[in-house]
Amino acid sequence: MNLEIKSIEFINEVNDSENDNVDISVNLSNGDSYAFTVFTLKNIACLMEKENESFFYCPDILIVKTITEENIKKGIEHIIKSGCLDSVGIKQE
Repeated sequence: MNLEIKSIEFINEVNDSENDNVDISVNLSNGDSYAFTVFTLKNIACLMEKENESFFYCPDILIVKTITEENIKKGIEHIIKSGCLDSVGIKQE
């Protein structure tokens, strides 16, 4: 089956597209929805510094240069084409 993205819903507001993170819901052409948390590298570095940590993890992570719908769509499309959707995104029931 050839999955396509029907819509991307931002769950919270993005204040700085270069240094922020956002929860999203991705709705697909087959009716499935997946949740992701989108981070920028700058945001990850800031969070690590703020918490004085040498590591960072998140189960449903997508990293983009800047938080834009175009960058997110490119990332999700690549995840779908790679066959990794179920291991990267969290399927919504």
